[in-house]
Amino acid sequence: MNAAAHYAEPSATRAEHVELLALVADFVFELDTAGRFTRIDANGTEVLGHAPEDLLGRRLPDLVQPVRRGEDDGPGRDLLHLLATRRDVEAWFECADGTLSCLQLNAMPVRGAGLRGVARDITAQRAVEDDLRQSAQKLAMHVAQTPLGVIGFDCDFRVTEWNPGAERIFGYTADEARGRHPSEIILDSDSALPVDEVWAALLAGARDQKSINENITKSGKTIVCEWHNTPLVDASGQVIGVTSLCQDVTARIEQERALLAARHRADRANALKSEFLARLSHELRTPLHGILSFAQLGWRRAGNVPAARLAGYFEQIVDSGRRLEAMLVDLLDIGKLEVGRMTLRFEQHDFRAIVEACIAEQRGAISARRVRLSTHWPEPALPVVNCDRVRLGQVVVNLLGNALRHTPECGRIDITVTAVDVCGADATPRPGLRCEIADTGCGIAEDEFEHIFGTFARGRDVADVPGGSGLGLAIARELVTLHGGSIDARNNASGGATFGFSIPFEPPPAEPGGG
Repeated sequence: MNAAAHYAEPSATRAEHVELLALVADFVFELDTAGRFTRIDANGTEVLGHAPEDLLGRRLPDLVQPVRRGEDDGPGRDLLHLLATRRDVEAWFECADGTLSCLQLNAMPVRGAGLRGVARDITAQRAVEDDLRQSAQKLAMHVAQTPLGVIGFDCDFRVTEWNPGAERIFGYTADEARGRHPSEIILDSDSALPVDEVWAALLAGARDQKSINENITKSGKTIVCEWHNTPLVDASGQVIGVTSLCQDVTARIEQERALLAARHRADRANALKSEFLARLSHELRTPLHGILSFAQLGWRRAGNVPAARLAGYFEQIVDSGRRLEAMLVDLLDIGKLEVGRMTLRFEQHDFRAIVEACIAEQRGAISARRVRLSTHWPEPALPVVNCDRVRLGQVVVNLLGNALRHTPECGRIDITVTAVDVCGADATPRPGLRCEIADTGCGIAEDEFEHIFGTFARGRDVADVPGGSGLGLAIARELVTLHGGSIDARNNASGGATFGFSIPFEPPPAEPGGG
């Protein structure tokens, strides 16, 4: 090969290299020892937007934007040193139109001639990365701040992610939960089976598996959580884990149960009210019928019957009128109590005298049924009680009348009074008394305990004793409450029932009187 041919071959190779470089996005540059451009290809002038003559002789560091995303001017000041000692140096450059381009530069020293290198425009790549980073940051903020528990599981049902919401719900920190199976921390044995079924469906690829189940917190408290579970699937369609969102719905479930119970109580109250109205109309009609019947009988036979018989007619009219009056008084009293218009007159009274007066009032009914009545009093005698004598006596009469209606003939009633500490609405114990009236009747049916003191409730009466209006126990409960006390009922082990109430000797200042 001659010398001319030997010289032309490198020239052809160099031309090919120039053509190849023009096809790639990178551009080539050369710098002198001062960092001034001595060469830059067409790709470089296009990226930076400057004409070649504007770039040649200009220092590369002078084009670097000194401040970018909080950085100092270090990249511009040290750029030449970084290019000579490192690979993949990134810097933001100001273009001719004032925009910024991020370039990734690689260079190598040329002995005695400066640096020779290549640069790539990665502005679009950095923009995408910035968007992804911001999206990831926002997502991380949402996950961290959401009240929902965000929990990740691997295919072995081990915790991989545990956000602050999960920490707040269950009490375990992320470090305590990570790597553990739910059965070790938040599941009991009763919940394991249904959860296992949901987990198997998720691993099979079933989406949007929802469940509500009980969980256990770190403190041992049982809560109810609502779970939304989604399998994580890779590009090949394989399930690689599960992401779960959970929410503590204990309060909601309790509210729903309370509303359901309230609805049942309301339905029961409506049924009792209808029953009460039907019964009351009959009860009112009975004495009214007696009044009218004996009045008509006396009117027709006036002057034709002896005076003694006529007096008997009037006695029947009076008895029926008193029964009717008692029912109407109960209706008026319960109406006042329900709207808060009952006013009590508190004075110092001997409770024993109140009870004995009530017994005397019921002596006729007690004797007629041949009921043995005994009273039991504490020693020493009780202090006087600050109460409304009439209304507290009404409580005793109502309870005693209730006992008489449920005690069979020749049965027994015991009235027992003791000194006790009474806790009112403010839960502060105060010295007081307890009065219990026990009978030997049929007792209280289990389904009656819930509403025995309800407005329209009435227990089962003994067949041969007329029933009351169904308001006596409700009135007694309200009057005892106005005295700062409480009332209750229970069945006796030997048969029958005991109704009792407790009131303080001095009721709380906020409780005496009605509205």
